[in-house]
Amino acid sequence: MHGAVWDNHGSYVIIDGFEVVGDPTAFGTGGISTDAPYTIIEHNKVHGILPKTCNDWGGAGIYASSSHDQVIGNWVYGNGPKPCPWVHGIYFDSPYGLAAENIVFQNGGFGIHEWHQATNIIVVNNTLFQNGCGGIVVGNEGSSQLTPSVNDHSFTVNNIVYDNGPCRPVGGSKLEGYGISECCRAGETGACNVYHHNLAFGNYSANIDVNIPAGPGNNGNIIADPKFVNYRPDGSGDYHLLPSSPALGEGLATDSACGIRVTFPRFDFSGRPRPNSRRNSGFELGAYQGSR
Repeated sequence: MHGAVWDNHGSYVIIDGFEVVGDPTAFGTGGISTDAPYTIIEHNKVHGILPKTCNDWGGAGIYASSSHDQVIGNWVYGNGPKPCPWVHGIYFDSPYGLAAENIVFQNGGFGIHEWHQATNIIVVNNTLFQNGCGGIVVGNEGSSQLTPSVNDHSFTVNNIVYDNGPCRPVGGSKLEGYGISECCRAGETGACNVYHHNLAFGNYSANIDVNIPAGPGNNGNIIADPKFVNYRPDGSGDYHLLPSSPALGEGLATDSACGIRVTFPRFDFSGRPRPNSRRNSGFELGAYQGSR
């Protein structure tokens, strides 16, 4: 990452409650960027990074370039011209990250992007829509020079991925746009990745396109309209769920695969508990628990 509005280099730092806005004339490629482990980036609004620039320098609203970073409860939107395969909403390039309860929309590339040396990334209860190239991509550069060279043991669970794409991928000849996808060559993603209980609908190419066939690692997913209270693609809507939504009560509180068990955050984007004991329901899908 070549400069950011906020560059963090200290471990165990919490960045909480800021609005970070890009300058259209600036050269920096990140909104909030960290290269120090155990950073928590939460409850921020990050937008307008590289709104007019699309090149292979790349960029992201939030860039997590160290291990054990957590990105929780942020609005991340309008980063990069749409579509642009180089500029993303939230970007992980190192092992052991968490993206939870974020609302991510209208970014040039993917809403949440896992690449370079990413592995063991948990992406849970996010709401993603109108991103230029797709919602969530799980991948690894597969470099023989850097390790880890395989993205494995990553959990993509309880997300709503809606109305994403299309764009022309790097080196591609046709327009694509996936809700949730794995990328790219054989051997760069492992057999212990998990895609459970996501709702994907209305994405350009396919809603879910992963290397794991339907089975223990890829099940419980819903292909249906999420039925937001008031869907608007520009972020001005209400992304709670209607009482008739198929995403109500369909989420998981914990998950496991290949001997690893993970527990998910117990509060939603607005701080409401999951599950809501008053409604006696399970986890909802997406960033909000229950209707408004």
